[in-house]
Amino acid sequence: GRRPERHGALATLDAAFLTVAVAIAPDPDSADAGAAAAQRLSAALEPWTSERRYLGFTSKPVDARLGFEPGAYGRLQRIKTAVDPDGVFLANHPIVP
Repeated sequence: GRRPERHGALATLDAAFLTVAVAIAPDPDSADAGAAAAQRLSAALEPWTSERRYLGFTSKPVDARLGFEPGAYGRLQRIKTAVDPDGVFLANHPIVP
């Protein structure tokens, strides 16, 4: 939780813990079962969920604003606008100018 003097857009995680659920699925039925188990885990942990999301292992698209403090997201938007105005760079969680 210590914020280093020099850091990127995400200096710290503002929570006591981080949970990541992974399901390695050899077939569609296993994928469905893994997704259902992940949903049950998320529902069980809902009372302790932060407003922010850690985007590192999230494979499905998520609103990137959920991963950053508002000031950091604003800086990312300005950088995106200046460096990639044509939207050439792609990401699972795009920064929307």
